Amino acid sequence: MFTVKQVLQDKGSDVWTIKPDQTVYSALKLMAEKNLGAVVVEESGVIKGIFSERDYARRSISGKVNIKEAKVSDLMTVNLITASLNETLDQCMAMMTDKKIRHIPIIDNGKLVGIISIGDIVNRIISDQEFNLKEMKNYILGSTL
Repeated sequence: MFTVKQVLQDKGSDVWTIKPDQTVYSALKLMAEKNLGAVVVEESGVIKGIFSERDYARRSISGKVNIKEAKVSDLMTVNLITASLNETLDQCMAMMTDKKIRHIPIIDNGKLVGIISIGDIVNRIISDQEFNLKEMKNYILGSTL
């Protein structure tokens, strides 16, 4: 089974962060520019939470949120679920399903080293299945020649 470390080796470990006192607008702008579903909220090297499209959609529904004035800290998720490099994709998928989240920051020795999404996991599983199917097809065709 694949580990988080293997996924990060393939996709890269770039993580975009934002400070809690930055505006929701600046977070959404960064997410749009970088095609991200979430950004880690960090201050002075300490992870404070995560801000996602879902946080914005669910917490701003009241109509009282002015995205140019509201702070990321007003809408971010603070009860952060994280994973380590050695966790398997099955473990991460179970956490995501159980907690109804789509992104997990990856921590190694207390340091943020990456982030994986449910999309990263699904892509890796599909890629692995396609490889296995190709190998089985080659085996079957090779044994019938």
